[in-house]
Amino acid sequence: MFAFVGLTLLLAPAANVLGKDDAPEPLTVIHSISGWSPTMKAFQMDLMRTLLRLSSEEEGDYNAVFDDRNMTTSRSMLATRRGEIHTGLTTGWGALRNSKEHVTLYRYPYLKSLLGLRRFIIRAEDRERFESIRSVKGLKGFRAGQGAGWPDTRVYREAGIEVVEAENYPSLFPMLAKGRFDFLPLSVLEVEGALAEFEKDYPSLIIAENMYVFYPIPLYISVSNTKPKVSERLKAGLDVLFDPDSPFELDNLMLRHFPLEGEIEIDGRATLITMNNPYAEAEINLTMLRYFSEHYRVTLSR
Repeated sequence: MFAFVGLTLLLAPAANVLGKDDAPEPLTVIHSISGWSPTMKAFQMDLMRTLLRLSSEEEGDYNAVFDDRNMTTSRSMLATRRGEIHTGLTTGWGALRNSKEHVTLYRYPYLKSLLGLRRFIIRAEDRERFESIRSVKGLKGFRAGQGAGWPDTRVYREAGIEVVEAENYPSLFPMLAKGRFDFLPLSVLEVEGALAEFEKDYPSLIIAENMYVFYPIPLYISVSNTKPKVSERLKAGLDVLFDPDSPFELDNLMLRHFPLEGEIEIDGRATLITMNNPYAEAEINLTMLRYFSEHYRVTLSR
């Protein structure tokens, strides 16, 4: 479990102690946020600024630039290898498609395993149908909606669940409302904000009550190996952010973006279905499932 305390976010880097003429050029970091939901984009921007701020006393000023161009995964990886994009947040799937020759990967629990805890946006008329689901087998009669290229697609298909892909994130909501698929699984971190954004246009959509799916999603910050100074700077910030003696920096970072109440509790009335992530190694699946069960008030079952 984790608690939250108030903290003022310092947006400005530390003042440089050198004279104006002697001050080094600020380090520019270009981070790609393409392909993520609006809530996750905002979190990533704050995460990167936080990491750079936490290392600014030792490393100096910085400029954080966020690239939101619509790019395929292959195009994004090529841009990273060339150094056109310096950093990105990627799942294990994205990490596997690159190599140590091209990127340095930093795997930390940036979202405390909650990215993989999913709730479903459904049509209100289907509420009772979803209330009867108790297992992966019960989900096989329903179609999941996913954005094109989302790695979660393989998680559901490996479990035998049909997936319908949308061209982009906003297209998922009208497609669900019109019956193109039956449920849109989104992280507990973003599902309420996502529904609030679209509920005026699609009032028939609701969040299924007492229905959760969990699968491990390891997250990495990938850094182009053409940018060793950026890599060093981020590693210094990560050492501070994940220092066990100062745990509240990450808690407050999450609280600024996600509607958490300090703890996640899934009671006995809820259905929680767990699945393995085929993109993750068996050891990572096991470790993250154990972390999830130990840190949140849930009982894992299949």
